[in-house]
Amino acid sequence: MAKTKRVLWLHTQPEHYFNLLIDALNAASEIEYIAGFMSRGPGLYKDVPVPAASRSLFLRPKKGMEGRPAAGFRGIHEDWQEDIAPLDIHAGIIAGYAGATQRQFIHTLHRQGKPVLMMSDSNIRSQRGHGWGPALRRRVKRLALGPIIRDTDVLLTMNMRGVAYWRYFGAPKSKIVLCPFYADYARIEGGRRSERSAVLARFPIPQDKRIILTAARLVPAKGLDLMLDAFRQAGLADRGYIYCIAGTGPLEAELKARAGDALDRSIFFLGFTQPSDLMPLLCHSDLFVLPSVYEPHGIVIGEAAAAGTPLLCSDVCGAAPDLVVAGRSGLMFHSGQARDLLGKLRVLTADPARLRSMRPTTRAVFEEWFGRTNPVKVVDLAVKRLLGPQ
Repeated sequence: MAKTKRVLWLHTQPEHYFNLLIDALNAASEIEYIAGFMSRGPGLYKDVPVPAASRSLFLRPKKGMEGRPAAGFRGIHEDWQEDIAPLDIHAGIIAGYAGATQRQFIHTLHRQGKPVLMMSDSNIRSQRGHGWGPALRRRVKRLALGPIIRDTDVLLTMNMRGVAYWRYFGAPKSKIVLCPFYADYARIEGGRRSERSAVLARFPIPQDKRIILTAARLVPAKGLDLMLDAFRQAGLADRGYIYCIAGTGPLEAELKARAGDALDRSIFFLGFTQPSDLMPLLCHSDLFVLPSVYEPHGIVIGEAAAAGTPLLCSDVCGAAPDLVVAGRSGLMFHSGQARDLLGKLRVLTADPARLRSMRPTTRAVFEEWFGRTNPVKVVDLAVKRLLGPQ
């Protein structure tokens, strides 16, 4: 039976998580979800280049702006309405509000009487700061967000700190829906059933060690310098642990230098790792650490919890309060505080048997959370409520 309603989800660029979500929505719903992109992106992910079960639309950038990085989109899509007109959509979903194209999408669909949903990873922790400067910025932001909140029918926010963010800036509770981003759950399930030796053989790391894993870009916001120092200060290499970092970024040389003589002995930089390799490695790691000093959400926290891998996260990570239950699924430490990170790391690694015993409860925490927030169900239900009977 042909699908009678069409929803365009305009995202930044093709990426693994979004592509999987669009395909899952189309497989589960009688509504057609069309993938739209504001940029062709860097193309790092090889596993899922574009959604397989959805039509895909790429907005045309303004002449001379081709190849622009994903961030911003400030006025670079001057003909975006012409691009989407042939789709004859009944509703729209937009990723974020930072760029002109995103804001225009919201306001234009609202004027046309079409429902519009916005998904964001905004986190109330990003609004900290005392004094007149931060207070003024928050006041200006409140004014800027007013029209966006007014013209958006549903605010899809990824975690409870996102709920607090939108409530702080004046959004009515009735408009806010908790909806984290999707993850590669099929590969995680496959990873949980895989053989550890076969998975670790794909990486240049010893197979007889306990693994602490971080998957993150090598940028200042991820706080990797703190974790490198904590791993060495805790003497974990002497107790059979290795620390693996999956990711690339501008700090690679600096962080490798910080690892010192532990580099390629107990500290390993794995580079950019495709999900087909990363998800099984996550399942066979003993502890996942995300030491960020800025992290609006942190999709990988949900992935680690789905894998049953205990968590050590900074308290700035948006997903951490939703998934890190002290003593059950891991611990949180105060962001940027090296001493607290070191102490919590020592607690979690002191007894390997206890760490292993946390795996079932970590998975149970994930299952309870995902049962409430599965974005395939949450998005489709929100869209159907707005569109009415099919």
